[in-house]
Amino acid sequence: MAADLKAELDAVEGRVPRYLYRTHSSSSNGCNSSRSFRPESPIYTKNLSDIPRQHAKDMLEGHLLWRGLSSDHFVSFTGSLLWALQHAIRKHFQGDKDVQICVLDTSKIETCSFFAASDLLRIYRIPDVDKLSHRYYTAEYLYHGGLFVQGCSSTVSLSLLREYGLFSLLPELDDPGSKPFLCRTVENLRVTMVSVTRPVNPIEGRTALQVASLFEKDFTMPLMVALLSLRHRAPDDHHFSKLVTDYAGRQSGRQPIRQARADSEPEPSRDFTEIIPPYSNAGPEAPELANFVQLMNRAYAETAIMKPRDLDEELGHALDALSASFDEVDTTLKGIPTTLLTPNLLLQWSAATQALRNAVYIKWARGSQHLRLQSEDSRPKPFPVRLPSGVNVGTSGLARSRAQPVCVGFTD
Repeated sequence: MAADLKAELDAVEGRVPRYLYRTHSSSSNGCNSSRSFRPESPIYTKNLSDIPRQHAKDMLEGHLLWRGLSSDHFVSFTGSLLWALQHAIRKHFQGDKDVQICVLDTSKIETCSFFAASDLLRIYRIPDVDKLSHRYYTAEYLYHGGLFVQGCSSTVSLSLLREYGLFSLLPELDDPGSKPFLCRTVENLRVTMVSVTRPVNPIEGRTALQVASLFEKDFTMPLMVALLSLRHRAPDDHHFSKLVTDYAGRQSGRQPIRQARADSEPEPSRDFTEIIPPYSNAGPEAPELANFVQLMNRAYAETAIMKPRDLDEELGHALDALSASFDEVDTTLKGIPTTLLTPNLLLQWSAATQALRNAVYIKWARGSQHLRLQSEDSRPKPFPVRLPSGVNVGTSGLARSRAQPVCVGFTD
């Protein structure tokens, strides 16, 4: 019997979507933080199959019914952002002021002791009745034991999500009559909100991105898609495609949009196909999950086929950023006594800046796949050596350096 139980559990262990959510507050069971989640029990077995069947069955029932048993080895997650949000709203309605929502990337977890609650209900033969009706646990996943999540998760408070437009994007969630309930409200919203087709409009798209940008950068795109998945979208939604390509192609900082400053330093653009994989959901069906799979795959397709931006445009952006750096160096050098600005020092500085400018050119040329430059006019030109503004050094060595810049380019 024990061997059969182990085989059943091994067959379903780790069947989990890439992104899971956990809603928690100070009143939640176990120990919860942005670094780790631990179950109510401080001591737990390495494998769920090591626990006798009846004991594991009682523990599972107690966990799903929120009894807070001291012997509980489980930590709950959900694959449904809708469920996580409604759970957070209900907690806040009941008086919790520190409600947090964590998103977890399960692909970054080496030991994946996750089980779909629906699988455990079946394996432990728990009757599908009353509060243990199996449909209530659609998209719920249980982790057996403690889980370290730093570096593979991002946590944001419900209050901050509200401040940045969650209820403007999804006003149905702010219905006072729905806040006291969880399962009933989620099931109702799946019919009245999630399953109703509605095109993405520009304001809605911007608000979704604004809310999603509160999470760590690797989660911004998936969270934006998840938020927009809480309504059904047509497969060829033009505004969704534009939203994805505009975001993936733009340089952006880590701050949320509403907090971003015009003079903030941009981060380099990146390949967003690395964080938007072709997506599949291994869990049970729910409309918001089906919507998410569809939109994630659409987002991947849109970013995977994006053409490289024009070389001259990319090079221009890079050199603009470089010029700003030079200006900072100019300011620094102006504060140094002229007696210390020796010709040798200036030669070293100018050579370094020239090498850096040429390196930037090559980087962008290679990034745009310009392996061969056809016309003579389009071949890489040397950038002139740039000296600090206001500095004049009349040395023959410096004159030769300025007159004969080194061209670092491609060879056929």
